Amino acid sequence: MVTESLNTLLSVDKPMDSECCVQKAARLVGRIVVNGQSVGVSKLSKVLEEAHASGLEGDALQEELLRLASKHNYIAPAVREAYGQGLMKALQSYRDSAPAMVRID
Repeated sequence: MVTESLNTLLSVDKPMDSECCVQKAARLVGRIVVNGQSVGVSKLSKVLEEAHASGLEGDALQEELLRLASKHNYIAPAVREAYGQGLMKALQSYRDSAPAMVRID
């Protein structure tokens, strides 16, 4: 009974406008790997988009990723460096999968 109710709540057959808050929240959380563990990151896609658009590279880019992610996520000081590395890998995957921009003059 509980499983059936949960399946009903999470049903993907519902139209988008009837989506429940659990489904909406799940779409806002992405995953990165920190010290070998999968970690949920709230608003990850927004963080990646903004960092990508910043034009920064290297350490400055990693700091920007951490700054943006910290707006919506707690990042423990003990794992800050590893979290930054995980965000950098996620950004690289984001860039690899993003469609190429073509300029037509």
